[in-house]
Amino acid sequence: DIKIIKIAKNESRVILTRDKDYIVLTQFPKYQVPIIVIRLINQTNAQHIANKTLEFIKNNKESVIFNSLTIIKEEKADSYSYL
Repeated sequence: DIKIIKIAKNESRVILTRDKDYIVLTQFPKYQVPIIVIRLINQTNAQHIANKTLEFIKNNKESVIFNSLTIIKEEKADSYSYL
């Protein structure tokens, strides 16, 4: 997980994952990179995951996406700003 965070930081990328371990890692400032954690009821339906993720991206500013940990759930997406 830490290797992926370092790559994301170096390449200015957003991590999209179903792994909730990333939520804990972001409590440490050096691991605060843009992360979207998928926590849906059905974690295996790729189309549903894509639809929920695209809905979040379309409805949020780039500054929110690139400066926070976001957790996408069935009912809503919560973003926790690093700033």
